[in-house]
Amino acid sequence: MQKMNTNSTIEAVAEFVGLSNRATHPDGDFDKAGRWYPHHKCACCSHIRAPSRAYPYSLLVHCRTAEHVNRNFNLSCTLEQFRRACRAANKQFRLSRCKASNTAQLLAAAVVADLLPMCADPATPGLPTSQTGNDSSRLGCPEIGGS
Repeated sequence: MQKMNTNSTIEAVAEFVGLSNRATHPDGDFDKAGRWYPHHKCACCSHIRAPSRAYPYSLLVHCRTAEHVNRNFNLSCTLEQFRRACRAANKQFRLSRCKASNTAQLLAAAVVADLLPMCADPATPGLPTSQTGNDSSRLGCPEIGGS
């Protein structure tokens, strides 16, 4: 397994959780016909069909995928490692029912620390040592049992 930058991995997982749950939206605009185009395309967008009247959201749907987020954050981990972390964080996010603004960030930190232990450096800024498990009682949201 490859060593990863913990902070960028946490940010990427949090971004994916927000995108997949429609809490955040990718950067882009609609044209007059209702087709959505991203502000910037990356290499992974090239194989996606161009938006049309029949499929106006083809690029929007792609920009919410783990593959796209992984490429945008330029992570050194494999796509499968990133997907595994995203699936776990997404599951915890949906189970938590906590709508605090930092919930996705806290869950991402917990999941990355659990699933990718080579990243869980206690001295890493932005990753409190008390939040290194995906047990929701240790997350900072009072609605899901935290402090």
